Amino acid sequence: MKDLLKYILLTVLAFSGTDTFAHLYQKMPKDTISILDARLSGKVSIGIRGAYNPNKLQPDLVSAHYGECMDIRIKNMSDSVINVALRCGTMLLSRDSSSQNMVVTKTLFYRLMPKQKIIDRVYAMCGQLHKNSPDIFIRYDVGGWAEEPLLRLAKVIEKTDNQNKAGQYAVWAVTDGATKDDLGEDFEALQQSQALLNKASLPINILGKHRQVAILQQQTKEKENKQLPTEPQKADEKPAVEGNLTAMAEVTQNIDLTTAQEIVKETEKDEFSSLEDVNTNTSNANLRKESENYWLLVASFSVILFGMYYLWKKKPKLPDNKEKELA
Repeated sequence: MKDLLKYILLTVLAFSGTDTFAHLYQKMPKDTISILDARLSGKVSIGIRGAYNPNKLQPDLVSAHYGECMDIRIKNMSDSVINVALRCGTMLLSRDSSSQNMVVTKTLFYRLMPKQKIIDRVYAMCGQLHKNSPDIFIRYDVGGWAEEPLLRLAKVIEKTDNQNKAGQYAVWAVTDGATKDDLGEDFEALQQSQALLNKASLPINILGKHRQVAILQQQTKEKENKQLPTEPQKADEKPAVEGNLTAMAEVTQNIDLTTAQEIVKETEKDEFSSLEDVNTNTSNANLRKESENYWLLVASFSVILFGMYYLWKKKPKLPDNKEKELA
């Protein structure tokens, strides 16, 4: 029993300084809101861009397409503490039509103190094979959820921690119907991609000749095209669909104008390279680490106290003959 207890104590001490053990006890607070909701409500300001800088070497950057390939700047505009999350499956929309939209592949949580600013890296993957990868000159906006089946695949990538080429290939297989003919013959990565697609229950063969994803796209189009019977239209009446599209275009134009004005303001406020942001990022990381280690400390102290009780209070029993000799 003593040996078992010692083994438990050593295990706790060995893992007490690691993030893996701390994450076992991490839970997002109930008042956590999405970054998009926080942005729309004016509680935070956000700046997002690619992490890749074509003018310098970046040994810490695995790829411009996947992994921690996006930079995010967040500022708490309120006078209260805010808990926000950028969840896996959120789309990041490029303001440059020649660059790819991105899908977030790992959930990130931030606890922002009043007026606090942070900069962090975001795990994401490119969602349009034949467009440019993001870089520091391309700005992005936070969008809504990715559509199925991309959302399902993103969650599988997060769960299996495939923030790598295989994950990216699987994303392109869904978004662009890509196969080995488009991606090259890195068969090890392609096989891992196929395993991810299978785990997400997607009928796509990335090693095949072409594009089983068309099946999914066709099914989606059929659902969208299904309409309920309507009354015959009058000769001078615009089709309902056309009227809806016109209305949507007018709304979109107004939104685009507002967004353009906000973009100018956000660009003027961007401070990605400022030392202040780096310092606040570090303090935020420390704050998150302290939160993550709370339950770790509770568990550690509980085991240690139990060990002290067992070792100090449990006295070994003397043999009967020894007791008689002492008597």
